[in-house]
Amino acid sequence: MSQAANANKVRIYDLAKEIRQDTKRIIEEARREGVDVSVPSNSIPKEVAEKIRNKYIPKKEPAAQRLIKVVKAVRPATAPFEDAPAAPPPMPQPPPAEVKAAPPPVVTPEPTPVISQRKLVRLPPAARATAPTEA
Repeated sequence: MSQAANANKVRIYDLAKEIRQDTKRIIEEARREGVDVSVPSNSIPKEVAEKIRNKYIPKKEPAAQRLIKVVKAVRPATAPFEDAPAAPPPMPQPPPAEVKAAPPPVVTPEPTPVISQRKLVRLPPAARATAPTEA
């Protein structure tokens, strides 16, 4: 293959590395686009590679510049608070109302389950074969 023919193609493993995806996923995407590829060293046309790039890394629209600029007013350096009106005195707070405490909830203990005190004894294999079974 000449370099001119190869300039219009992109290797799958290079594209996968560029967009940080698995080569298997890129091969599947190329097959969906109609390109017959089977291994990561195959090449795909640049147009198909661009479609795959746009799918995984969409191009961002340039943000519109703000047209409104906020300018803060500058206060004069001489006595900035002399002309400010005095703050009104705080309103008296009403005394807190007495709150009656709710009686504590009645908790009834749950009955404890009765556990059988039956002891299991492991018999050797020969004794198990001859031991009577309980029914």
